[in-house]
Amino acid sequence: MGDSGSANWLKRIVLGVGLLLLLVVSVGLGVNHYFRKLGIEQLKTAVAQADELDPGWRWEDLERNRAPVSDADNAALRVEAAYKLLPKGWLQDDSTTEEPGKTLLEVIAELQASMPLNEAQATSLQAKLKRVQPALGEARRLAGLRTGRFPTTAPENALSSPVGLLVQSPREIANLLWLDAALLAQSQQSDAALVSGRAILNAGRSIGDEPLMIAHLVRMACQRMAITGVERVLAQGQASEPALAATQDLFTDEAAQPILLYALRGERAYGDVLIGWMEAGDPRGFGSVNATGGSIFYPLLGGSMMTQNRALKLELMTEAVEIAKRPPDEQPDRFQELNRKVKSLPQNSGTMLASLAIPAVSKVADACQRSRADLRCAVTALAVERYRLAHGAWPETLDQLVPRFLAQVPIDPYDRKPLRFLRLDDGVLIYSLGPDGKDDGGNIDRKKYGTPGTDLGFHLWNVDRRRQPPLP
Repeated sequence: MGDSGSANWLKRIVLGVGLLLLLVVSVGLGVNHYFRKLGIEQLKTAVAQADELDPGWRWEDLERNRAPVSDADNAALRVEAAYKLLPKGWLQDDSTTEEPGKTLLEVIAELQASMPLNEAQATSLQAKLKRVQPALGEARRLAGLRTGRFPTTAPENALSSPVGLLVQSPREIANLLWLDAALLAQSQQSDAALVSGRAILNAGRSIGDEPLMIAHLVRMACQRMAITGVERVLAQGQASEPALAATQDLFTDEAAQPILLYALRGERAYGDVLIGWMEAGDPRGFGSVNATGGSIFYPLLGGSMMTQNRALKLELMTEAVEIAKRPPDEQPDRFQELNRKVKSLPQNSGTMLASLAIPAVSKVADACQRSRADLRCAVTALAVERYRLAHGAWPETLDQLVPRFLAQVPIDPYDRKPLRFLRLDDGVLIYSLGPDGKDDGGNIDRKKYGTPGTDLGFHLWNVDRRRQPPLP
């Protein structure tokens, strides 16, 4: 009897547990169905909004509608050709570098721009560039190629080959051309050095309207290299009016390019494809997670909250794209508003992916703002140098550059006021307030560029202060 009673109690416990599990599963399925239905409605609204505000926003549309570039005009083909001719590890092969652990490029980049190379540095640089002459010959052709287009990329390959080449090759060619400009400046061939400076910028422009955020970060890195390269050239000697004007024209055009719009459109389209794969349990959406692990985890989230994440991210990214369409100097305040909006969202699994995306977008927008300030300073500096060449003296104010050398004085993107112009003992400085939004009196720190307490800017030296004696 005792055994029978125990058995009955055990059956009741098992039955109770089974019913409880059934209830939990039923509730879970109900909740999953509710959020799935809610997410689908939100996604329909987000898609309709994107279609209305920015028709052709999907990945395949972006790729199909990219501007065509002929082979003869395609800077990307020259970048690829030069990159394939570079020996592996060419940048790190410095056996005579004075500072162990640093490449020759890093050593030269840390020198004050007005300081020429010493004999050992110049000899090492000549030897290095002699070893890569075939690649350098191809790279120099970039000076006349203002745009490019790398091969069309499928979403599943968007962060691998051939995009690996797209991300790596422009930067490597920019490094090569920067060293070339430094050596030409060393030998007082200023006009030829500016040709290499323009080629550096065009190495970045070879990316064109590529719909990948990471590609445009590389483009901005090339912009910065072009600016420092040109600054060094002008600190080592004097270039001709035609060479200065051609360089200013290219930098002016680059400053007007909507690279943030290219980047955010691509990020929105790629992100929507990726979350769509996750939502469907497609292994392509799992990244490094294998198909087995993904098939267990992602459908659990994808069946309910993933659709909500997809809808919310699409909505927020569409808002970011619309901000990127506005005049550049109106964008920062609106991105700050978008950040506040994201921070106010409830933190749950339905907002997780969307909440992670917007801070990354804001960082790219910040990088674009800094890049814009850098380019505007460079454009203005080139105009100031042209004024000095024409008049034999620096202008008293930047207003004197208008209209012959500038259509108008560029605006500092950090306070919407004209760029600052500062007379120094050894020359002049054209500068922007930089990311901290404060006027630090033209304090430029090349090693900690753009950090709090510093400004962004371009230094031009008096002719008699250019090319100071090299360090021993």
